[in-house]
Amino acid sequence: MFEELFHNVLKRKPLLKEEKFLSVDFPTRILHRDNEIEELMTYYSSLITNTGVRAVNQILLGDRGVGKTATAKFFSRSLEKTALKRGINLKYVHINCRKERTEYKVLVKINQTLSPRIPKRGYSPQDLMDFLTEFLEKEDIYLLLVLDEFDSLLDGEAGLLYSLVRINDDTNNVHKRLNIIGILSYNVKFERNISFLSKFFRDIRHYFQQNAIIFKPYTQEQVFDILKHRVSISFNQNTVSDEIINYIASIVVKSGDIRCGLNLLWSSSKIAEKNNLNIVTLKCVHRAYQELVPYSIREMIKHMTEHKLLFLFAIVDKLKNQVDKSEISLHEVVNEYNNICRTSGISPRSYSQLWNYVQEWKKDEIIDAKLEGGGLKGRKSFLQFPEIINLKKFSQNISKALQSKGIIV
Repeated sequence: MFEELFHNVLKRKPLLKEEKFLSVDFPTRILHRDNEIEELMTYYSSLITNTGVRAVNQILLGDRGVGKTATAKFFSRSLEKTALKRGINLKYVHINCRKERTEYKVLVKINQTLSPRIPKRGYSPQDLMDFLTEFLEKEDIYLLLVLDEFDSLLDGEAGLLYSLVRINDDTNNVHKRLNIIGILSYNVKFERNISFLSKFFRDIRHYFQQNAIIFKPYTQEQVFDILKHRVSISFNQNTVSDEIINYIASIVVKSGDIRCGLNLLWSSSKIAEKNNLNIVTLKCVHRAYQELVPYSIREMIKHMTEHKLLFLFAIVDKLKNQVDKSEISLHEVVNEYNNICRTSGISPRSYSQLWNYVQEWKKDEIIDAKLEGGGLKGRKSFLQFPEIINLKKFSQNISKALQSKGIIV
C-alpha cells in the first residue's frame, strides 16, 4: 500500500524545481542589504589591507528574520575568498550559540571546525582556549568568527566574549588573529534596548567598534523583491503569480520575519500539489497560513529544556481550548503546568522560574505578557501569542519535542 501511495505522489507534477532555495540557509543573492554589506566591508577591509595589525569586532543588530545571518554568511564567505586570492590565510567560522548552548560547546565547535582532529571531550574551556590561540599562531591563520544569537548563550554575561577578545592581548602574539562578528536580535517593542547592550558589554566595550550595524525591518516592497527572486529560482515557471507573492509579502511585513514568507511559499506549494493544482492559489496560501508555526519558533522548540516545553505546552493547551478569549492568566497556566508535571511524574519548577521563562519568551517574541489591575498586589499577568501562530499546530510541535525527550502529554 505504501508503494502505491508513494507512486501516486511521484506522478504529480511538482511545482518546485529547487526546494533548497526556499531555505534561509541557501541565500543566493542578498537583496536590499547593500548598505549593511558596505559597512561591513569598511570595517573589515583592514583584514586584507593591514592583516593582523588591528582586531576588528562588530555587532549586527536587528529583529528576527531581517537578513542578519544571511548577510554575515555572504560577507564572511566573500571576504574569505578575497583573502585567499591575496595569499592571506583567513578562515571563517559560523557558530549558532542557540544550538551550542554552553561556553564549552562553542569552543569545541570552533576548534573542530578549524581542526577536526581535536576530540569533543577531555579538555577544559581554558584548554580549548589555549589550543585555539596556539593553533592560529602555529598555522598562521586569521580567524573571522561569527557568533550568531550569542545573547541566548551568555544571558547577560560577557565571560566567553571577554576571553575571546583577550586572545589578541597575549604579549606573545605579534599579530591580532581573532576577529568577531556578533549577531543580536533587537526589538524595542520587547524591552531589548541600548541599556541591555550597555550592561552586556560593560567589560568588553573597548574591544568593539562603537557603532553597531543596524538592520532595519524590510518594507513590503523589499519583501516582495526577495520572495519574487526566491520564487524565480525555486519554482517552475508561471506557478506563483505576483499577486500571490504580494499577498504573502503583506503577511511577512506583519511578523517582520522573511523566513515566514519562505515557509509559506513552501507549504502553499505542497498544498497545491496535494490537490493536483498546477499553480499556487490564494486558497492554498490561506490554508498554509492557518497551519503555520513560524520557522524561528520551531527552531527554538528543538533546543528547549523539558520544563520550558511543559510550561509552553500548558499555555498553548489552555489557550487553544478557549473560544471567546485570545489571552490567559498566568495563574491558570501555572496551575495547568503543575497538573501536567504531576501526571508526568516530574517535579515542577518554582513560580519565579516560570516567570523568568515568560520574560525570556517575551524577548524572543514567542509570547506577549501584560499586567492588569490596580495596585501592585492586585495586578494580574495575562499571556497571549502573536496572531500568526496556529495554536493547534504549535501544540503538535511542542508535543513532538516532548516525545523526543520521552514525555507524553
